[in-house]
Amino acid sequence: MGYFGSGAFDNDDARDWLASAKGKLSSATLSRPLSKYEKFAREGPGTSERMTREQIERVVAGQISFWRQDPPPNWEKEAKTLEEWLQREESRKRDYYSSGQYLDREYGPVEAALAAAELIASLSGNPGNGLPDEVNSMLQSNATLIPSTALIKRAAVVVKEILSNDRYRRMRAAFLNAFPEASGGDDEMRSIESLLKRLQSAERTRG
Repeated sequence: MGYFGSGAFDNDDARDWLASAKGKLSSATLSRPLSKYEKFAREGPGTSERMTREQIERVVAGQISFWRQDPPPNWEKEAKTLEEWLQREESRKRDYYSSGQYLDREYGPVEAALAAAELIASLSGNPGNGLPDEVNSMLQSNATLIPSTALIKRAAVVVKEILSNDRYRRMRAAFLNAFPEASGGDDEMRSIESLLKRLQSAERTRG
C-alpha cells in the first residue's frame, strides 16, 4: 500500500479497486467492498478469498492503465521514465497479489470500503472535497445511480467501524507521517469522520 494524501482515493488500494470497476458503478459494485469489510469485522484477519490469476491480472492491468493516464506524485524519485516506473509497479503489484499478502492484513480490506462509501455519499448528494478528476468523471457518468437508504446505512456503519479500528488508525498514521511532503501528514482520520457525517446526513435526508 502507498498513501499520497488522506482522502478516500489517495492510496493504492482504493485506486486498484476504482480501476477494477472500469468506470461502471452499480449497487452491487458499491456493496461488495462493504461486504468484505463486514466479513472481516465478524471473522478477523485472513478470511478474504484469494484472487485467481485472471483476477490478479485484471486488477494489475487496470491499475497500470490508470497510472499511465494519471501518474502519482513523485514517481520520478523511483525511475528515470514513467514507463520504467510502470514496469516496476506492475511487477510489485503482481507479486503482492500473487503472494496473498493482502489476505493477512490485520486491519482488514479497509481502503476499498472507504472508497465505496465515498462514492455512495457522493451519489447521495453529499460529495467530499477535492475528489480526483477521474472520480468526479465516474460520478458524472453514473449520476443516475441513486444508492438506496439501506446501502447508505450500511456504508455509515462500516465507516463508523473503521473509525474504531485501532490497527488501521496506527497503520494509516505511520504511512501518512512517513511521507508528509506527499500525504500532508496524519489527519487523525478527520477525513473519515467527515465521510461518516456526510453519510449520516444522507441517511437522515432519506428518512
